[in-house]
Amino acid sequence: MDMLAMLMQLTAAYGPSGQEGAVADALESLSAPYASEISRDVLGNLIVRRKGAGKRVLFCAHMDSTGFIVTNIDKNGFVRFAKIGGVSSGFCTGTPIRFANGTRGIVCADGNFIKSKSQDDLYIDVGGADPVAVGDAAVFDQPITAQGGAVMAPNLNNRAGCAVLLAALAETQTDNDLYFVFSAQSELGARGAKTAAYSLRPDYAFTVDLTRAGDTPECKPKSDVRLGGGAVIRLMDNSVICHPQVVSYLQASAERSHIRTQRQVLHPGADSVGGGSSSDAGPIHRSRAGVPTGVISIPARYLHTPQEMCFFSDIEECVKLVTCAAKIP
Repeated sequence: MDMLAMLMQLTAAYGPSGQEGAVADALESLSAPYASEISRDVLGNLIVRRKGAGKRVLFCAHMDSTGFIVTNIDKNGFVRFAKIGGVSSGFCTGTPIRFANGTRGIVCADGNFIKSKSQDDLYIDVGGADPVAVGDAAVFDQPITAQGGAVMAPNLNNRAGCAVLLAALAETQTDNDLYFVFSAQSELGARGAKTAAYSLRPDYAFTVDLTRAGDTPECKPKSDVRLGGGAVIRLMDNSVICHPQVVSYLQASAERSHIRTQRQVLHPGADSVGGGSSSDAGPIHRSRAGVPTGVISIPARYLHTPQEMCFFSDIEECVKLVTCAAKIP
C-alpha cells in the first residue's frame, strides 16, 4: 500500500468525534480486498475481520479527530463554539476550518487576531455564509505536505494509526483470528473502544495511536521519545499499565525482526491537550474479566494542532511491529 496516498485520503476525510462516517467509508473501501467480514456497530466503529482459527486478536486505532461545535451565532453571523476533544486554544487563531457541508471559516479572537487568552475569546468568521447552525461541527482545513521524510497534516492523529492497521492488514500472514477496529469517539473518552472490546471478547488487544515526542526545544514533561527513533512501545499511561507479557512479546519480536523501537511511560499528570495521557487501551484492558493489552505508538510533534508531524520511517516500523503482534501465540 502507498502510505502517502492513504494518508492523503484519510486526513482529508471529514470525521470529528461522533461524525466519523466519511472516514469509515474510506477505510472500508481500502480494507475490503483483504477482509473476510466488515461491519459497523451502533456507536459507529468500523470492524474489519480477517478470519482465523487461532487466538482472537483485536487491533484498535481511533478514526475520529478533534474539532469544533457551534454553540451560538450572533446577529452579525459570527460563530461561537465549543471544542470537541483536546484542542488547544493557543493554536487555533487564524486557522482555516471547514464544516461537513463544505462551508469554510477562520478561527479568530476578540480584539486581537494574533493572540487569544481563552476559549471565550474565540469565534469563527464564515464570511456571512448562511448554512451554519447550532450543533454543526467543523475540523481543521489544512493541506497535507510530505518533505524530507516527514509528513505534516491535520488529523494525523489518528489517521496515521489507521493507515498502519490498513498496511498490516494487507501484509499479515497468520492463523490468528484478527479484528481491526477503527474506533469512534476516542477523543471524547475512548467510547467506541469500550463497546468494541466488550462485543468482540478478544484474547489479546493492541492499540495504535500517535504519541507526543519529546524532541522539540524545552519540551515538558521530558521524554526520550523522538521522531526517527522507531515505533514506541508504551509501558504505562493514565488509563493503562500495559500487560507485562504483551510488552515482553512486542520487545522480543522487535529484536528478532530488527524493528527499531522506543519505550515510553507517559507522565501520569500529563496534560491531555496536545499529547494525551490516556488511550483506547484503557477501556479495552478492563473489558469483561480483563484483556492483556499493549500500545504501539507513532511518535509525533504538535498533536491536536492544525499541522501534526510524523516521520514515514516511524510509521513503517509500526507497521512491522503490528504484523508481529498479529502472530502472538
